Amino acid sequence: MTGARLQLVASGQPKKRNREPRLWDGCPTCETDIGVRSRTLVRAVQSPEVNARGAIVGGRKVLVCAMCLARGKFTPHSV
Repeated sequence: MTGARLQLVASGQPKKRNREPRLWDGCPTCETDIGVRSRTLVRAVQSPEVNARGAIVGGRKVLVCAMCLARGKFTPHSV
């Protein structure tokens, strides 16, 4: 009985380890447009909805380049 129990515990899924965060080199769109790789990011909510009470709900949270946003572009990045 105890041997089977130990096998069951030992054969479980391995723990997921946190990967180290990747360094962000900058926005390639800014480099193409103005020649400088901007490294400023802003958190934004993409396509939220407004419910009956007027509150903003849902949407997808993304990181957006602040320089592109100031120029009127929307360049989401995954960091």
